[in-house]
Amino acid sequence: MRRVNGNQMKFFMAMLMTLAGLQPFMPANLAMLYDLLAKTAVAWFAFAASEGVVHTADLYRYAARLYIAAAVMFLGNSILNTGFGMSSEPVSDNAFLTIALGVSAMGLYRSAKKYSGFAKAFRVLLTVSLAFCGCMCQYGYIMIPVMFISLMLRENPQKRDGCLIILSILLLISNLFGGAGPAGAAAALASKGDFLFILVVPFIRMYDGKRGSRSPVIKWAFYVYYPILIWLINIAVNMGS
Repeated sequence: MRRVNGNQMKFFMAMLMTLAGLQPFMPANLAMLYDLLAKTAVAWFAFAASEGVVHTADLYRYAARLYIAAAVMFLGNSILNTGFGMSSEPVSDNAFLTIALGVSAMGLYRSAKKYSGFAKAFRVLLTVSLAFCGCMCQYGYIMIPVMFISLMLRENPQKRDGCLIILSILLLISNLFGGAGPAGAAAALASKGDFLFILVVPFIRMYDGKRGSRSPVIKWAFYVYYPILIWLINIAVNMGS
């Protein structure tokens, strides 16, 4: 199996995310396919965040970048929703916030091991609180569990993959029996397919554990690309509606 570094995988997942974002302009069946496959990208970025927590030289700066990116995206979304009078669904995408909360929670989880008594209990409580808030954000119900499974079982790939499979099964059950409307479970499965995030496992196995180029351009590329992609697609959809 060919091994690839983190940057190479990130660009591939960004391409997959782009195809999913273009679904309003695709035939229905093709659009649904890319939307379902986008769950793979969601899970990869969650896994990458767990790796970032382990490898970063400055966790505070890492988290700060994510929170700043989340704030900028929230501001941009707000401008689109108010200044541009979006006639379609309001723009609310902000995976940066989900990742930021997850990174903060993982950082606290790791630091809690150094403490005992009240200090440790406080950090554990704060970890759970941040993780819960993250689960309430975009894709959080996938990303936060994937982050913690990847972090806690980082040295045991077999157990990690097994836990990811269990999470996928739980999401499959939720998709099947949580659907509403005339088509019931089938409609819920077709429209969500959250369990398909498990397709990320082969890509995680391909990851060689290395970041790749440390160029600032590559470092900041996703922070710029993701919000611009979301905003341009929503503007185009709004203009065409």
